Amino acid sequence: MSTPQHYVDITDILAQKARGRQERASLSFAEKLAIVDKLRRDIAPIIRARQARAWVIEQRARRPASAIDELPLGASSSKRTWRLPLVGRWLKKAI
Repeated sequence: MSTPQHYVDITDILAQKARGRQERASLSFAEKLAIVDKLRRDIAPIIRARQARAWVIEQRARRPASAIDELPLGASSSKRTWRLPLVGRWLKKAI
């Protein structure tokens, strides 16, 4: 027979979330817009980085098949090892 599961009491978390919803609902429209503007400023670097990664992916996808054997920017010709900025992993090119 299986033992009954005992769940953690989360009533305090749910109550805190409800208070937060009530506080945000009581804000004026201008205050809510100010919060959204601040969030946009805070995430702007993340969005720019994501767009830069997307651009690099697109540029690599557009390379002709003959360019596959060429080393990408920043690659070391002696080791044939480079770091891809998109995936953050080290790759070794087979010789």
